[in-house]
Amino acid sequence: MITLKTIHKIKIARIACSTIRCFRKILGLPDHVTVHRGGFWWHLDLIEGIDFSIYLLGGFEPLTLNLYRKFVKSGDIVLDIGANIGSHTLPLVHLVGETGKVFAFELTRYAFDKLNKNISLNSNVMGRISVSQVMLVANECENLENEIYSSCPLFGNPQDLHGEHRGRLMDTSGVGVAQTPT
Repeated sequence: MITLKTIHKIKIARIACSTIRCFRKILGLPDHVTVHRGGFWWHLDLIEGIDFSIYLLGGFEPLTLNLYRKFVKSGDIVLDIGANIGSHTLPLVHLVGETGKVFAFELTRYAFDKLNKNISLNSNVMGRISVSQVMLVANECENLENEIYSSCPLFGNPQDLHGEHRGRLMDTSGVGVAQTPT
């Protein structure tokens, strides 16, 4: 198996995204789409890396999604910490079945809103997913970060993006705090 560095994956994704967006533009289609992938409905922004992966490949981090099938069983309770737009939350709720539950935690308002939108598009699973905009901390006295990386744009000003993973900082306004048991 060939292992690519993040920078190379992003370059390949940019080329693929540019090509698809060009064809969509010719057809008069927007960059924001609602599509059915992997058994779920998604509202996606094709300029975002995670969204584009779901659009193109049917899921984000397909190798990780395959590993879940080995370990997550019907009736399980799963925590998705850093749920982002629900790229793992929704596939996990399928694996836990009718008697299981997924607890999804997301810090940033940006990703939290997108997560809720994607869950709302799939009303058949809404009762089996609990969503919280909460930062899990070891000590409630810890200072909360005002911004966390939760956007992964394929295009944009390089000065606004993380040097390695190319993420963009997003606001954590509205986040609560939950202390984890020690």
